[in-house]
This record gives sequence, C-alpha cells and structure tokens, in this order.
Amino acid sequence: LEHKDEYIYYRTDHHWTTWGAYYAYLELAESLGFEPLAPEELVETVLSEELLILEGPDGYALLEQYAACLGDRMKAHVPQSVPTGWCSWYYYYSRVTETMCWKTLSGCGGTGRNCRLTISRSMTAISPRRATG
Repeated sequence: LEHKDEYIYYRTDHHWTTWGAYYAYLELAESLGFEPLAPEELVETVLSEELLILEGPDGYALLEQYAACLGDRMKAHVPQSVPTGWCSWYYYYSRVTETMCWKTLSGCGGTGRNCRLTISRSMTAISPRRATG
C-alpha cells in the first residue's frame, strides 16, 4: 500500500510498469534475504521475437517457406521423408483385436516391404480372442 498512489500498473491492463516491477523486486529481495540493486545499477533491455514478413499469393507456399526459415534458424534436423505411423490404441482403444490390426495394416498398402507405414504399434497385448490390455 506504500506505493498505491504511484503509477505502478499500466492503465490499460494488469501488468506492472517498470517501477511496479522494481517495487516487487525489492519485496522479493527482502523476503529471500539478498541485497537488491539500486535503480541506477539496473540496465533496461527490450527483448522481442524476430519478425519474419513473407509475401505471396500461395498461403501454403508461404507456410512452407516460413517452416524452412524457422527450421534453419533452429538448426532443425529434417528427415528425408516424413515418417507415417499408426497406433491401434488411438483407433480401437480397448476393443482392438489381432484381426482388426492385420486388416488395418493390410489396408495401408500391405505388410512387410509393401506397407506404406514407417511405424506401426499395437498398444495392447493381443490374444487370439480379444485385447487383454
């Protein structure tokens, strides 16, 4: 309440002004038992995300260009092809059976070398009659 008449909150929202944050920092320093810096010892900096502006008529091409720029910036590993997968649990939940799994996998382009899936996983223990997990 000591600073209630000061401009410590922005008038248009709930955030502290720089002085409001400094007063909170003083309270924190006192409660944690460390010596706070004086205002003249503090250095103000403004940090912001980079801004990328792209232009063009094809939104999908712009999205791909954005993803490529972001990937380059993050030094992301980009696989030669995107792995495709299927998981029995997310489709059948507890009602999965071995027959359902084989039927689904065969519908994905066959099994073995002919299957178009890179990854397939059954999240339950399959018995000849029904799922047990």
